[in-house]
Amino acid sequence: METWNRAVFLALNTPEHPNSGVVLLAIAIAQGAIFLVPPLLASLWLWGGRGDRSGLLLAFCGAEAALGFNKLAAAVWYHPRPFAVPIGRTLVEHVADSSFPSAPLTFLVAVLVWTAPFGIVVPD
Repeated sequence: METWNRAVFLALNTPEHPNSGVVLLAIAIAQGAIFLVPPLLASLWLWGGRGDRSGLLLAFCGAEAALGFNKLAAAVWYHPRPFAVPIGRTLVEHVADSSFPSAPLTFLVAVLVWTAPFGIVVPD
């Protein structure tokens, strides 16, 4: 599994001479995408119906539970980030904590899973 993980990482990692526009876009997405979710959820709360609010409360609770599980999993099984090994090129500085599971991805998936049945995030 680790060999596959490294192969995929290196395939996705930036080339030796990356396009500066692509690098800026990747950095913006990596650092900013997660900050779009709270305003989206707040606007859905303010302008959504009663059922939407129920779904958003479940999404909040589900995301909190998922992040708690995420912390527990990271404490039980440490997996170093690629720059700590070191492999690949690092474009954004990051603390050398466990790379798995990913907290932002855990949060986004939990919100999507808990809001999708209500048709909140995924439109009909």
